Amino acid sequence: MKVNLLFIAFFGMTLIMISCKSEPKLEKNLLVNHWEVVGATREGRATETINGAYFHFTDETLETNFMGIVETHGYEMRNRILQIGDPMIPYRIKYLDADSMHLSTTIMKFSFDFFLHPKNETVQ
Repeated sequence: MKVNLLFIAFFGMTLIMISCKSEPKLEKNLLVNHWEVVGATREGRATETINGAYFHFTDETLETNFMGIVETHGYEMRNRILQIGDPMIPYRIKYLDADSMHLSTTIMKFSFDFFLHPKNETVQ
């Protein structure tokens, strides 16, 4: 009986470990680009007030106008979390590839989601 319980516990733990997936690591080079907001939500509802905003990432800085004025900040990227600004505000990268990005954050107790596409023309 004791052997059966040990086997069941071992088998159960093995199944749990196999079923857990870690999120793939994001490459910073995908982030470095000029991204334009093509859609956004605030508290889960579509908002157009942020459409046309941009996030321009270099290796070390972010320039953005989504708060209504152009601001430049340093940022840190760890796994799927971007820490932006001073004080640092966390942005979760929900999706990122060469053609689109989905960021989510909370600002002043409001949840925001940003849907971005890279700008096709060269940024100066």
